[in-house]
Amino acid sequence: MRKFGFIGFIALLLGMFFVWSQMAKIDAQTPKSESKSAAKPVTIATPTRGEIGEELIYTGSLEANALVEIYAGIPGKIIQINVDEGDKVKKGDVLAQVESEKLELALQQAEAILTAARVGLTNTKALAKVRFESQIASVEAALSAAQSQLEQVKNISYTKTTTQLQQAEAGVAAIKLTLEKIREGARTQEKKQVEALLEQAKAALDNAKSNFVRMKQLYDSNAISAQTFEGVQTQYDVAKAQYEAAVQQLSLVKEGARKEDIEAVGEQVRQAEAALALAKKLADTKSWEKDIALAESQVRQAEAAFLTAKASEEIKVWETEIKIAETQVQQAEVAYNLAQKNLADTKITAPIGGIISARMMDVGDFASPAGSVFEMVDVSSVKAVFTVPEVDMDKLNIGDTVLISTTSQHSTVAAKIEFISPVVDKEKRAVTVKATIPNPDAYLKPGRLVEVKIKAQNHTNALLLPREAVLKGQGGNKFVFVAENGRARKQTVKIGLTWGDKVEVIDGITDSTSVIVDGYRSLQEGDKISSAK
Repeated sequence: MRKFGFIGFIALLLGMFFVWSQMAKIDAQTPKSESKSAAKPVTIATPTRGEIGEELIYTGSLEANALVEIYAGIPGKIIQINVDEGDKVKKGDVLAQVESEKLELALQQAEAILTAARVGLTNTKALAKVRFESQIASVEAALSAAQSQLEQVKNISYTKTTTQLQQAEAGVAAIKLTLEKIREGARTQEKKQVEALLEQAKAALDNAKSNFVRMKQLYDSNAISAQTFEGVQTQYDVAKAQYEAAVQQLSLVKEGARKEDIEAVGEQVRQAEAALALAKKLADTKSWEKDIALAESQVRQAEAAFLTAKASEEIKVWETEIKIAETQVQQAEVAYNLAQKNLADTKITAPIGGIISARMMDVGDFASPAGSVFEMVDVSSVKAVFTVPEVDMDKLNIGDTVLISTTSQHSTVAAKIEFISPVVDKEKRAVTVKATIPNPDAYLKPGRLVEVKIKAQNHTNALLLPREAVLKGQGGNKFVFVAENGRARKQTVKIGLTWGDKVEVIDGITDSTSVIVDGYRSLQEGDKISSAK
């Protein structure tokens, strides 16, 4: 059985060899001119001159233009939420509302205080100077009154003291005379003398009373000492007692005196003598000098107050009152503005335009400045973030154009380098670079991988070909197909910089070389071609 299988296999190989040999004969009998007779259509172009840069390629990722966490400006319970994840918002849109009733009342209170402060400032500006001028007039009047009191004390003190001494002496003499008349019995002429003494006592009482009233006014205004006033009061009391005694004495003279009446009059004599002794003592102590010194002191105080008031007038002290009122207005304005801001902060608003990427709280939750309520991103533009090796970083500059393409996208978009890190990463030996890409339709998503191409060097007047027209041969050599006499011929070339869909050719062709730039994929050396040029 195995022998049969082996023989069959040999027979199969012999059959296949026979078929191949027959086909080779047929192919050998076919003229070569017939196999090359069909010309292949191609597109021919000559190289162009232009500008090209070195292409550096890196991999990076996209970041949002801005990623913002949004917090409540003031703590409180959330009573309303206006947006959800994925919603587009504009800058200033109200995203949520925190309870605000207490803060509204606080604002009303601050407004009332501010209004009162402003009214106070208006009144102060209108009245401060007038009130101060009134105070100066009052001080002037006080000085004038003190000076008048001094003159009055000077005029009254010595004269009244002397007069009171004389009155006391006369009173003693009169009572003694009356006592003698009572003892001996009075004649008609003597009765008239007693009546005259009564009139003198009445006049003395009136004078003492008038003096007492005047001196009390001076004492109440601190113009005389307590000692002087006490003496005046005592003299008034004595004059009053002497008058009453004179009335009684006249009655005794007219009606006749009993023993006890005589003794009573004798007691009056002793009282009058005591009053005389007091008057002499007051005269000897010269208490009026103390009254004058006190009045002079009050004049000096009034003069000092007047000078202070005049000095305040010269420096316009009322303007200080206005400044104080202005400061109170400023303080009230600050408090009002703070209350207004606190109320405004109950509205949680979007700080930028963008998309709500996350919502962390619901209605009823307690928001505070320590916990975010929303997260939002601005993707109107995105940033390509990539690292460039230290050896290449000097080839880049802020403002350079780069080409960005995503891993799933064949087309590219241009971007501008806006940031090159000033610090080289010690481990990677590279710098971080960021380029901003316009993204109006939000197609580019943060987090996506991208390929970044950078034109690092710049050659002008370079000989350029389409990048795809340069092919790779055996051993890595680069070549192009050129058209010569209607046929395709391989031409080895040396390339320089590559950028985008262009490549720089340094050697192998000239400006006039006819290069096949399309239809070259199926070409072989010597193929007949037809140009669509």
